[in-house]
Amino acid sequence: MYINSLFVLLSVYFQRKQVFNRVEARADELNVKPPSHMTVYRILQLIIVQA
Repeated sequence: MYINSLFVLLSVYFQRKQVFNRVEARADELNVKPPSHMTVYRILQLIIVQA
């Protein structure tokens, strides 16, 4: 059970990190300052809750 929980936590972390990396890359394309990782994670959490 511990291994499954750890796997879920790691997969969520890497998914959030991937979203942050995409946001950061898009901000670079638009020549704007990228938001902090915590801002991206907060917005992502709101979207997840609404779904």
